Amino acid sequence: MTIRFLDPLADDASALAYVASSFAFGQAVGAFPLDRDGPTGGECCVLAVTQWQTPIGFATFYETGHGKAWIDLVWVEGAYRGKGLGKKLLAAARREAANMALTRLEFGTQLDNAAMRGLAASVGYCERYTIMSLDVGEGESIRNRTVGAGRASLGYDENWGTE
Repeated sequence: MTIRFLDPLADDASALAYVASSFAFGQAVGAFPLDRDGPTGGECCVLAVTQWQTPIGFATFYETGHGKAWIDLVWVEGAYRGKGLGKKLLAAARREAANMALTRLEFGTQLDNAAMRGLAASVGYCERYTIMSLDVGEGESIRNRTVGAGRASLGYDENWGTE
């Protein structure tokens, strides 16, 4: 098994196709949320391949600024799970991020994804933040979203629910 680094992922069309199809499969089986976008090709990727160059897993990440990178996707083929490949992929992502002079890797996962939470904890990740979410109710409108300098501000309809 070999781990290759691709920056960006789109530089290898077959690797991008593998990551995209794995993402779609992961969505179908509940490993990735249905309401999120797939890989764009602009991400960095550590890709694990067999001696015959068959992909068996990957981790994608991208720089977010201020020396940080976000691990976007981690996937290991079923036959290779529980054999340490996830740890190797996260270690490779860490090594490549350090080579890029980044100082921190972060990621998010679903609360019920015990496998990813356990994997991350086993290689030294700790919980620093909790992301709270609220589905916007029918009738509430978001007027604008401005993103800049690493912040997002949302304008909202203050009259919602008063009719």
